[in-house]
Amino acid sequence: DNITHMGPTGTGQATKACNQMIGFLSAFAVAEALVLGERLGVDVARLPDAFAGGFADTPAIREWRRNMAQGPLIGLPLHTEAMRAFLSDGPALPAYEGASPANLRKDIDIIRTLARQTGATLPLIEQMAVMVGLLHANRGG
Repeated sequence: DNITHMGPTGTGQATKACNQMIGFLSAFAVAEALVLGERLGVDVARLPDAFAGGFADTPAIREWRRNMAQGPLIGLPLHTEAMRAFLSDGPALPAYEGASPANLRKDIDIIRTLARQTGATLPLIEQMAVMVGLLHANRGG
């Protein structure tokens, strides 16, 4: 277990928000890469092999691969596949276990609130909030 004391009360939530931002943005980047790869005729199941050792060899792509191979679809790979389906005009939401994709929306709202409270400008999170809103409006979840 990796336990790191980050400071006084409240810094744990701030640290979690920073972690969630990187994870969510990574998952969405993977979704977009998969959609583009598919449209260009790439066997996207092999992308993790091609990325091995490079900068795109991230936990997000490795976790997506593991979940797709072994199931069940949970966590960031679930968000990746939900956005991938949305961008590809695919099925509403993939079959999943565990927490609802609505948790993504909740966590993004928390991040946006923290940004407003501190005056931070987070354009990628704002764009993600728009995309998640469209995903939920058009697909449910």
